Amino acid sequence: MKQVNEVIKDFNNKYIKQNLLVYEAYKNVANKQIVDATIELFYKDGVLFITAKNNTWGQQIAYYKQKLFNGLKKEIKSIKDIKISVDIMTEEITDPVYRNRCKKCESYIISEADEVCVVCKNIEENQKKLIVNKLLKETPWIGYSDVNDEIKKVISQSEFLREKKFQKERIYDNITMSYWDFIQQKGSVILNSIKAKIEEYVLLSCEIMPEQITDEIIKQNIPAKIFKMYISKEK
Repeated sequence: MKQVNEVIKDFNNKYIKQNLLVYEAYKNVANKQIVDATIELFYKDGVLFITAKNNTWGQQIAYYKQKLFNGLKKEIKSIKDIKISVDIMTEEITDPVYRNRCKKCESYIISEADEVCVVCKNIEENQKKLIVNKLLKETPWIGYSDVNDEIKKVISQSEFLREKKFQKERIYDNITMSYWDFIQQKGSVILNSIKAKIEEYVLLSCEIMPEQITDEIIKQNIPAKIFKMYISKEK
């Protein structure tokens, strides 16, 4: 019988190889009960997506999330986060010890300290992300101190800053990919749209109004090679 590493070598697709490696690491880190309760694993862009067979096990995996992450990080250096979901088609309760129910959806939960289940927590978290992303998309120069009181009631400063950081990283990755297309003179590069992305990135970084932005400020906040693309006159 072939060893795992030998089997992985038979695959040419890098995503298949990566997911096989992650699966093996997951089996090594998680206990057998958690592995058996996991019906799907998928790894992409540094995020491990775990689907549990029901809400009860989703809570259990969420409880051990940090421990799982720390163990996986030793074997999968590129991992950045773990996202947990539940297969709602197989929601069932087989262990009578879990008596607490989520206050929002009434699914069973494990910890007596928790009032809502992992699914409802994820929904609430995603709603907060949408609010912040919409706010920063419309006004990228805004800081938390400028956010209105209604939004502050549901989003903390740390949540706001975390999402802002994520949005900056996403925009910067987009700019970097466009830079490589630009130097290779690929037709897919639309310089004006990339310039707009660079300006959005700087507005997010400096929290200044659009009318305050200058070439000098942009130069101070992006690498020289990106600035060279920004001031280029090519179309």
